[in-house]
Amino acid sequence: MRLIGIVSVIIVLISFQSCGDEAEKSSLKIDAADSKLDSLDKSSLRTVDSIKPVKNDRSVSPKFKLKVDSHAEEFDPNTTIYLENGADQIEVAAISGEGNLIGREEFSDMDIPKQAIQACGAWWAGAGEYFYVIRNASGDLEVYRGWLDEYQTKKDYHWKKIDLNLH
Repeated sequence: MRLIGIVSVIIVLISFQSCGDEAEKSSLKIDAADSKLDSLDKSSLRTVDSIKPVKNDRSVSPKFKLKVDSHAEEFDPNTTIYLENGADQIEVAAISGEGNLIGREEFSDMDIPKQAIQACGAWWAGAGEYFYVIRNASGDLEVYRGWLDEYQTKKDYHWKKIDLNLH
């Protein structure tokens, strides 16, 4: 009987020891992750303060720049759309589909004003997402976002101005 008691005490002590080892291992993993974060080159990270708005330089014509993710192209293409105005550039959106510029001859069919400077967008999996840039009456740049779905009963692009902090 006494032997069973001693064995039970030894088992309990071993259990406590192994729990301590697991806690120590977890603590070491957390410390290692913290040191990796501390060693990151933070100068390469973008913060909200480091993103500069596109200047509203009226002597330069703004352009959309499209970057298609070539790795996802076959199965789920994605495009990141940027607006360039001279040397300045801002990300407008990341959309599904292989993005393309839209020819001026298509503007009226898509309810894009004829005064629009440029338009772009993509159609993917039964829906499209589109953008155009225009100068308003004050000469400031404005970007509009629209969409179209294959199940719509009325051809409407739902154009809405988006705020990109264009100065």
